[in-house]
Amino acid sequence: MAVRSVDLDPHRRAPLGKTVAAIRRGKVTPMSGLDWALTFTLGILYIALLFTVAVVTFRKGHWVMGLIGFFFPILWLIGAVIPPARGRHR
Repeated sequence: MAVRSVDLDPHRRAPLGKTVAAIRRGKVTPMSGLDWALTFTLGILYIALLFTVAVVTFRKGHWVMGLIGFFFPILWLIGAVIPPARGRHR
């Protein structure tokens, strides 16, 4: 008895908007050197800016928001923008 593939819909979407059928046909091109360079550069810039905002959040006295920000980074951005916590006015 042969095992059938569970994939019955060849037009279902795969990651990054590619269809499963296109991946199987080999119509998906690999990333070029420029794609990798831009991805790496923008990724490093994103991480550096994110942790810079995290430091600003902690320096303004928003410790709880800073700690939770490790799981929800948007809280770092909010903590960096709002005024300092009580007793931390400079």
